[in-house]
Amino acid sequence: MQRFMMKRTVLLSVVTLALATQSLSQNFTRFAPSIERNIAGANLIDLAKGADGKTAFLGQGADGTYGHVIFQAPNGSLTGSGTYKCGTETPLIQRILAHPDGGYYLLGAHQHTGSGPLCQGFHFDGSASAPDLWVLRIDDTGQVIWTKSIGGTKAEGLDNAWICQDKGLFILAHSASGDGDNSNPNPGTGNSWAVKLNADGQVQWDFTPQYSLAGASYPLNGLELPGGGFEVFNMVNAQQLQIVRLNAGGAQQWAKTVDLPYNIQGFTRAQPFGNNRVILGGTAENAPAPFYRAPVILLTDTDGNLLDYSTNLDLGAQHYFRDMAIIGNELVYAGSYYDFNRLSITTLALPGLTFNSQQAFASSSVPFVSRMSPLSNDRLMVLTNIEPDQDFQWTQSGPSYKGYLELESCNLSPGFTYANSPDNTVQFTNQSGGNPIDYTWHFANLGISHQANPQYAFPGPGTYRVCLQTINALLCSAEICEDINVGPNGITGPGGEAVSWRMQYRQLFVLGLRETARFRLFSINGQQLRTGQLTPDANDVDLSGLPPGVFLLGLRGNSTQGTLKVVLN
Repeated sequence: MQRFMMKRTVLLSVVTLALATQSLSQNFTRFAPSIERNIAGANLIDLAKGADGKTAFLGQGADGTYGHVIFQAPNGSLTGSGTYKCGTETPLIQRILAHPDGGYYLLGAHQHTGSGPLCQGFHFDGSASAPDLWVLRIDDTGQVIWTKSIGGTKAEGLDNAWICQDKGLFILAHSASGDGDNSNPNPGTGNSWAVKLNADGQVQWDFTPQYSLAGASYPLNGLELPGGGFEVFNMVNAQQLQIVRLNAGGAQQWAKTVDLPYNIQGFTRAQPFGNNRVILGGTAENAPAPFYRAPVILLTDTDGNLLDYSTNLDLGAQHYFRDMAIIGNELVYAGSYYDFNRLSITTLALPGLTFNSQQAFASSSVPFVSRMSPLSNDRLMVLTNIEPDQDFQWTQSGPSYKGYLELESCNLSPGFTYANSPDNTVQFTNQSGGNPIDYTWHFANLGISHQANPQYAFPGPGTYRVCLQTINALLCSAEICEDINVGPNGITGPGGEAVSWRMQYRQLFVLGLRETARFRLFSINGQQLRTGQLTPDANDVDLSGLPPGVFLLGLRGNSTQGTLKVVLN
């Protein structure tokens, strides 16, 4: 069995939208709602970005007897909808996937024994009926191109689906049938089942993993690998995951079992990361206590080895994983809470799953968070159904609210330089990015300024912590804090200017340097730690790996000589 070699666990308490998270000496709000949209007519459960730029929202009627697809143009206008139903019986449409050539796949299950035009081919043994898997291929306007019923005379249920490189479908499901499209002659009840369709909806092959667990708590998952072939992720039990490799024809090549750190309810999302890694997202249970829930992210390679995992242990409420996306060099995932009053956005740095940030958005009710999709310009769409709110702005009256949020990345990058003078007055120059509209400076515990480029007189020479918080029009906030050296420091440059320093991310920047100078870094006890050369354009010294304390930086150039006292917190 494979065992985890690394562990990343985050222990947090969660507040509302303005939650600030410490990371790399910077406090920040990562995302802010920029668009909040109520789409009436259906409880929204899925979305897909079409090849034509439209967004298609999948919903269900309140009574569950039909499916809606609502199209939205890139400018936000609703351009039409389609409604899909199997005669008088109850269908369950659960997923919508964008076809590479335009249009969409709809997937779910149906139970229909009549002659409804959308549900031909239902497997019925004459004495009992049970759901089949149901696939519809529709065009960009919602018109049905073809439909397909998949399964046998016992019950089938959809877990996940993946669009393949040949534009067909890899469907992950549960099946109790031993006939029809299921080639397993003795499946039992609720066994895991994978089936491959071509682009015309014809079954090419199917596969039943060795271990199979009944029940929606353990959904089957899988994907097509970038280099070809398939992987299936199947729960052996609540603390073991089986990874199965299939070739392009559906034949098993190998299977590996890995131990999990907690009981897992199953991995509901999977996606490739690069060419040889896979990210899985799901919900841990009984972690760290009975009846506790928390999102868990696994990183595996395509050889079935567990590389790392991250568990977000939010002690404030039970927390469920919902969906994830890769944006730049981060994994962003959405979650919701057991008491339905918040949804969350968490970011992890890739490839190491290092925790970056978490935000919790409050509402009086968040009954469902289902899907998320990255948009252009570092924006994120989160599909949810929200009722009257705290952080959200919807005011439409009615019994329920169904819609989505577009979260805009804050992209604030506060920064500043400063010029020291012998009378302990410091001129600060704001160099913040991200179009801030408001500034708050904290000069140690001595004073505050809201000017963009303030000047402040400190009471005497020494080292002081200065913090700059910036806010943009979306009310995103970001803060950076630096220790500055105030007063004479014994070093002047060739023009008589004072030479000082500032710290950012354990990088020491020497300011005011006008010429090339050699440096030597010493501990407070005189031990030489690092040496090198600085220039006006390459003026930083790497202090990573050094413990907190006081250090001395000696500089020597043609006209620049002296020592700076540096404080590491």
